[in-house]
Amino acid sequence: MLALLNKHSYYDRNMATKFHSLRVKSIEKVTAECSVLAFDVPKELAETFSYKQGQYLTLRADINGEDIRRSYSLCSGPLEQEWKVAVKKVEDGRFSTFANEILQEGDTLEVMPPAGRFFVE
Repeated sequence: MLALLNKHSYYDRNMATKFHSLRVKSIEKVTAECSVLAFDVPKELAETFSYKQGQYLTLRADINGEDIRRSYSLCSGPLEQEWKVAVKKVEDGRFSTFANEILQEGDTLEVMPPAGRFFVE
């Protein structure tokens, strides 16, 4: 069960995970099978979404009535003040097909703050 925390956040009590509604700022088609998604992170969430190289974002979307979550490595640099992930379409991949064929600029996705410890100080 999801409970609304504020206009940008949802808390999934079963998963103890906080998602934020982020607008897809841009979608760059880099190959026929890969799109780079950039997110518009509001100023009030900039600190929450600060990250280090090697971290990832978990994205969530309702696709045909199913809650689908996938994690993608950030492919932008932390100093750029950009939040970008590359999504390569895989055969029978529900989220990757959605991201590459259906998702549009201006749409909103649920996104967890950056996570992962694959970095060096």
